[in-house]
Amino acid sequence: MGRNRLAGMEVRIVETGPDGAEADLIALPLFEDDSLPAPPGDLPGAPDARADRGARVLLRSAEGDRFAVIGAGPAESFDAERARVLAAAAVEMLGEVRGSRLALAVPEGDGLPSAGTLAPALVEGAILASFRFEGFRDSEVEDERPALERIDLLT
Repeated sequence: MGRNRLAGMEVRIVETGPDGAEADLIALPLFEDDSLPAPPGDLPGAPDARADRGARVLLRSAEGDRFAVIGAGPAESFDAERARVLAAAAVEMLGEVRGSRLALAVPEGDGLPSAGTLAPALVEGAILASFRFEGFRDSEVEDERPALERIDLLT
């Protein structure tokens, strides 16, 4: 049987903004009619970020921080399921940069569900996206992506 890729995974609630996060990838939703905070809004490539649902852009700071800006569409239609999809997109991008520590900004604002609704959905989406069925895999073939070690929910 395969190994448990989520064994020992840690979930933390961290009271900081994106600029204070310590992770391999810091994921932020971008809603229609919103602008990016700085950082990453002041980084090269930030104007390429779009609020269209599912749009993605990876930004890097001079210090080496990586920010995933993920389009979330209109805020009034954002719900727990869309939060799961957003977290899954962030995990996919985390795999692309070969990271294992993910920071997810919990969306807050008028017209959005409460953080108590969105935070568990973000964790669920990240965990589901991290799952890899290895039941019929050749034991000599390793998955190149690191296992998800930590999710920080930024509030």
